Amino acid sequence: MLNQNRCIPDQEKLEIRKVLEHIVLTEPLIPIATQLAVILAKVSRLDVPKEWPTLLPLLLENIRSTDGDRQYRFVFRNQYHKLLCFVLQGNWQS
Repeated sequence: MLNQNRCIPDQEKLEIRKVLEHIVLTEPLIPIATQLAVILAKVSRLDVPKEWPTLLPLLLENIRSTDGDRQYRFVFRNQYHKLLCFVLQGNWQS
């Protein structure tokens, strides 16, 4: 069981999620972007959908983009379709 003194405050969690959204979606180096996507997926398993309702719409927006470069970055290079499936499988069971 997690000790209450070791919990991350809600405001700090919000800031972490915002930073993760930004850096995962903009990191130009594929190996780093891949690892950031893994971190995002792990955090999302705890926070989506209740505490992070904006993540799934953000991922879907980037997957559905008509901008070829943006779509390549989000769908093919970082395999966000796999991330989206992972998030959905882990979080919509409650």
